[in-house]
Amino acid sequence: MPEYQSLYRKYRSQTFADLVGQDAASRALQGAIIGGRVSHAYLFSGSRGTGKTSAARLLAKALNCSGRARDSAEPCNKCQSCVEMTAGSALDLIEIDAASNRGIDEIRDLREKVNLAPALGPFKIYIIDEAHMLTEPAFNALLKTLEEPPAHVVFVLCTTDAQKIPLTVIGRCQQFVFRRHSEEQIVSRLTHIASTEKVSVDPEAMQLIARTAQGSMRDAVGLLDQLVPLASGPISLEGARSLLGIADPRLLDELLDHVLEGRAAEALDELNHIYAAGAELRQVVRGLMEGCRDRLVAALSRHDQAGARRLSAVLDALLHLDGEVRRHAEPRFLVEATLARLAVEV
Repeated sequence: MPEYQSLYRKYRSQTFADLVGQDAASRALQGAIIGGRVSHAYLFSGSRGTGKTSAARLLAKALNCSGRARDSAEPCNKCQSCVEMTAGSALDLIEIDAASNRGIDEIRDLREKVNLAPALGPFKIYIIDEAHMLTEPAFNALLKTLEEPPAHVVFVLCTTDAQKIPLTVIGRCQQFVFRRHSEEQIVSRLTHIASTEKVSVDPEAMQLIARTAQGSMRDAVGLLDQLVPLASGPISLEGARSLLGIADPRLLDELLDHVLEGRAAEALDELNHIYAAGAELRQVVRGLMEGCRDRLVAALSRHDQAGARRLSAVLDALLHLDGEVRRHAEPRFLVEATLARLAVEV
């Protein structure tokens, strides 16, 4: 039986034209490749699933592609270097996960090997993922190499938290910020994947996936991958909600009404009903946050100061709850206690 390849790996961008939603970074990188002005070090920052590692791999592929046209930055995806990079077996592309290789010993090992000549192409490309996880001594050890690397080496540091990267490192890199994808961009990409895979998905289910992914294309494609086994027929909105553990928005509206109007007992009953139906507690909290935010905007629009203050306080409590519910040993009790407290504080 052939090994199953996840949709995200199968549909990872293999050309700059495939890189969705990052037009500025894509244009700048392509211009540098065509003009021969590639920097020795880049810093790609942005939230998860926005294409940082994919862009780094595309840069590596284009730099070592032997079949690339001189007036184009697009890799041919046919030469030996491109094929090896796509398969993850290229010796000239070294990917380091800084979350698990974060110490000074790993960086010293990198410094010793960085002077070795490339195996196949003209460049060796080092991609350091989650670079903000490196320790301070590791960053200090990396500084000299970043400042004066061998001519055949390009570093790409990827991070979801650029604030933790030392300024001395940022100053030695060209930085590109990768933006969250819009819901429209995610729906468009998911529609293309579903069509290629011959899977029928209701538009409402697509919108639900895009909203749940919160700007992460990787998360969105992963959620679609979870739904594909349901595809004996069209994937419906209800089927998507059930599998993803997302409550019906109408029930969440009723729950928020109970909280805002001080009906603590009814709020807890409604929460238990939603929980028993299989909804994930974190998704419940997220849904309440979205509903509360929409009501806050409406209250501000009609200059309802008292209502806006109440909604702002509830939203602030829900934001705190969203962070706590992931770490708490008894998340259900935490959510119940928070909603009961908000209800009695009318």
